[in-house]
Amino acid sequence: MTPVSQDTESMYLFFYAGRYHTAIRVIGLAAITVGVALGVPGPSAHGHGLVILVSLVVAVATQLAVVVVPSLRTSTVRVVLGAVSCGLLVGYDPAVVTAILLALVGLDAGANLEFAPGAVATGAAVVAVVLGNLASGLPHGNATLGIVAIAGFLAAATRTQFVLRAEEAELRLADVERAREEHARAANLAARANAAREIHDILAHSLGALVLQLDALQALLGGETPDPERSAEALTRARALAVDGLNEARRAVGSLRDDPPPLVDFLRQVVDTSGTGLLEITGTPRPVASEAAVALRRTAQEGLTNAAKHAPGAVTRVHLAFEPDEIVLTVSDGGRPDGVAPTMLAHTGGGYGIEGLRGRAKLLGGSVHAGPAAGGWQTQLRVPDGQNSTSGETDG
Repeated sequence: MTPVSQDTESMYLFFYAGRYHTAIRVIGLAAITVGVALGVPGPSAHGHGLVILVSLVVAVATQLAVVVVPSLRTSTVRVVLGAVSCGLLVGYDPAVVTAILLALVGLDAGANLEFAPGAVATGAAVVAVVLGNLASGLPHGNATLGIVAIAGFLAAATRTQFVLRAEEAELRLADVERAREEHARAANLAARANAAREIHDILAHSLGALVLQLDALQALLGGETPDPERSAEALTRARALAVDGLNEARRAVGSLRDDPPPLVDFLRQVVDTSGTGLLEITGTPRPVASEAAVALRRTAQEGLTNAAKHAPGAVTRVHLAFEPDEIVLTVSDGGRPDGVAPTMLAHTGGGYGIEGLRGRAKLLGGSVHAGPAAGGWQTQLRVPDGQNSTSGETDG
């Protein structure tokens, strides 16, 4: 148990701070002093009266000391000195007013000292009561007044412990609130970072390819013999690329506003939308961390987009494998079928999409491999699956 904090002094049984509390304290001690002075036997300059006088002065002075020097409030010496002097006073003058002062001593010890020092101070008061009673020659039954100090000590110690626990509970609650705010702030920063990365990938892919087409158009128009047909084709490609990039940006913003569907459901949607895709899943679907799921989605979209550009009409296979230590997504096509003309977007882009995927995979500790395979093209993403599944999404 620790002493009371300055913020909760007014909640305790024994008041020390505040103008009104100090006034009540001074008036109460003055009333006790007057009561002892008018009692029989009273204080005097000799015999038992001298013991009563000295004990009263010391007991009241130790109680008033905290009014002048607040730092003495938790002084063990002050509390013990007041307890002994008050115990002797009660032993020589077992009256109601001295019993009240003895109760204040117990409250003082319980409110301002640790439990062990407070118990020692209270015990000293009880012993002083007994010794004073024996020295004064009064009836031995008066020695039982020491129980008043014990009652005051236990009351104050219990109250102090209760308030300290309340303070600790408030501190823990404040820590929980701070942790919740920090978590929300971190989640917000992570969402902003993901949004920036997503938009960056889209802009790097779409605008980079668009710049290449515009450069080609400028070269065609700025030549000695402009080629209107090829210029119109390049302009058409640039426009189609801009429209495609705008749609990608809208989809990205939409996915940031709304909760995306589970990974497997998302893959089914994009494969169905492609019209020529097949989805294969091996292993048991399990939760995937959100950042890994975003990378897998983007890889599937990039692979299907590239297949539509360079291998129109070919069957595109999207294979999602849940392996023990990693998740592997492979998008592959068999190449453009014979007799099928390339699309107008076949010459757009500059590898920015694959580079964006590699950068995203590197942040996750994974890898991306893209290149020719089985007469067509294959894009494969591997991401480790060592993240806590509780922070991911359900794939099934």
